[in-house]
Amino acid sequence: HCGGIGCLETVSSIKAIRKEINKRISNGEKSNLLHSHQPPFTADEVIKAYREGDPLSREIIDRAFSYLMNALSSIINLYDPGLLILGDMHDFIDDELINRFKTGLKKICFPNIMEKLDIVKKTDKESNLQMHATAAFVFDIWKKTV
Repeated sequence: HCGGIGCLETVSSIKAIRKEINKRISNGEKSNLLHSHQPPFTADEVIKAYREGDPLSREIIDRAFSYLMNALSSIINLYDPGLLILGDMHDFIDDELINRFKTGLKKICFPNIMEKLDIVKKTDKESNLQMHATAAFVFDIWKKTV
């Protein structure tokens, strides 16, 4: 964590989502989460509330999702990756969110790139694949600059 303000990690991670919802509920905002107990709430509780239509959870997660989508659109337009694996702090992403993600990206990414782009949710099997793909990509970029 860099400690910066506005970094993707500080606005779009599950940790940031939990922090925001707990802060806002502690400051008096209403949420269906309060039907079970007082803050702090776990990530699983926040995600469950989101899926059940809690307005505050939906507002916060939708905003975080929008930040993530906008950031990734730049990378997608620059590098034409062909495959985007969503994982780690976004393990809560389900088919509904992936479809919303694809629809949103189609509005802001180049059409020819989006036709070829496959967006999937990470599974435990892909955990190592993600790390190796990232390492290979970074190494390839590094080789070109040396």
